Amino acid sequence: MLKRVLIANRGEIALRVRRACREAGIETVSVYSQADAEALHVQLATRSVCIGPPRAADSYLNPQALLSAAIATGCDGLHPGYGFLSENPEFADACAENGITFIGPSGDAIRKAGSKSAARDLMRAAGVPVTPGSDGPVSSVEDALAVAETVGYPVLLKASAGGGGRGIRRCDSSKDLPDAYAAAKAEANACFGNDEMYLEKLVLEPRHIEFQILADRQGHVIHLGDRDCSIQRRNQKLIEEAPARCLTPELREEMGRAAVKAAQAVHYEGAGTVEFLLDSDGQHFYFMEMNTRLQVEHPVTEMVTGCDLVKWQIRVAAGVGQATHLIHTLKPNVVFSKGGYVAVPVVYGAAFNRVPVLIHESDMTSGLANRLSLPFAKVLMCTFPETVKEAGKKGLYVGAPIRKELLAGDRERGLKLFGFTSNRPVLLVVGGSLGAQAINRAVRGALDDLTRCFQVLHICGKGNIDANYEGRRGYVQMQYLDEEMADAYACADVIITRAGSNTICEILALRKPSLLIPYPNTASRGDQEINAASFLRRGFSRVLEQSDLTPATLVERVVEVYRDRGELIDSMNREPVSRSIDRILEQIHKYAKADKQG
Repeated sequence: MLKRVLIANRGEIALRVRRACREAGIETVSVYSQADAEALHVQLATRSVCIGPPRAADSYLNPQALLSAAIATGCDGLHPGYGFLSENPEFADACAENGITFIGPSGDAIRKAGSKSAARDLMRAAGVPVTPGSDGPVSSVEDALAVAETVGYPVLLKASAGGGGRGIRRCDSSKDLPDAYAAAKAEANACFGNDEMYLEKLVLEPRHIEFQILADRQGHVIHLGDRDCSIQRRNQKLIEEAPARCLTPELREEMGRAAVKAAQAVHYEGAGTVEFLLDSDGQHFYFMEMNTRLQVEHPVTEMVTGCDLVKWQIRVAAGVGQATHLIHTLKPNVVFSKGGYVAVPVVYGAAFNRVPVLIHESDMTSGLANRLSLPFAKVLMCTFPETVKEAGKKGLYVGAPIRKELLAGDRERGLKLFGFTSNRPVLLVVGGSLGAQAINRAVRGALDDLTRCFQVLHICGKGNIDANYEGRRGYVQMQYLDEEMADAYACADVIITRAGSNTICEILALRKPSLLIPYPNTASRGDQEINAASFLRRGFSRVLEQSDLTPATLVERVVEVYRDRGELIDSMNREPVSRSIDRILEQIHKYAKADKQG
């Protein structure tokens, strides 16, 4: 992992990168021009360096000043943010030459994607649809006129370099083209220092669709969905919407595959965006351009997917080399991964050393780490049968590994431990940690009604004991349970809990009626709601959404679960008893043996 990163930018993106690094335990160094000495990203910095006068050209656009700051402060990484030098291939090369990890694509990838005319040629060769137009740059007005006559008007003259809507002119007839060519060429030279132009057919009334991609250094690319940025003013995006409502599932899949091909064609690494135009019939799409950086609009994708793109940029850039060396040194027979961002470099390191990789996915939908790891894996072992389809031929349903200690709980011992009697049912409430607050409030607000029917054991989370309820008859509150959890499960007649995969699979294994209150997808990537929906569909549990959670609704649904407990237990009894641990061990032994033989 990187130890210290220079943030080669200012403003919002500098703060964003700083936060991601801080959460990853990475030191940061901020830079500033003389004009930004009091800016927020400087005030919050633990270490900062002045890189020059107020003009951006003399500071944030000065490669030597940035590199000198990185070297002087002992940085082993540099994050360019967006704008400024983020898409400058020579700057990326210079970082590499000085032993500094550029958190972004290589200089070569930036060059391939940065020239729009060259990128069109690459896309065409890779099988990505492109709009009809020139094969490479048009070097004169005469060349442009000849291409325009071939593809038909209206056409667009576009600068090969740059972006932001600069260096673009529409031509509706041959009369418009000479003046438009001269104006676009001059604007491109002034803005980007490059006056190279190309020409393409204008797609009338298109939708502007962009796909967020994430790629590693080994050529593996995934996309993280799409954004519709069709509402623009003067070629500047005003509104981003995700996912794009104009796409059918089939078209979204096809465009996603094209976006992945586009990134692979330029040997992309890190986070980027592939942009398409969708014609007015909603059927045909064309490659527009590729942004070889984090976009301003990236938080839209983060909100939809729950994926921190800046953190993933850093992880992709940092971890693989160390993991590869470690795997080579340790020489394991098998690598077993449960996911999480720290697992990805280890999986890649195993793949480089030809060590078999086995993955286990706890949730219904694979997390980003497991999706990135799947191409390298022999098998994806799934907790839920629904997940097997996602993994294709590599999917294997094994269920959830349950601690054997949980199966050894004793009801009488549990009743005695918590001071309960055997003549009233027990309600066990497990709220979790950070997600406990809403459940805790509802349970305590409903205590008068709940304790008329139940003895309540409330696991409320660390620091959540309420002294006002201590000693209340029929109510026991505890911060957490360890060894006692097996006995708590054993004496419970009804359980209220979140819908984390481990907890609900424990409930299934123990055949306990439950009310699931999933953590809302507005505060997570939505796995708990998917998990809860699966258990509801299979007749194992009842579900109460947090948005509907009140003391009154809680009492109503708990009574319903207790009333229907026989039905719920019957459904769970029809589910085969999982041999998850045994099946996981079988796979580990299988591939370890195969590796030794190989």
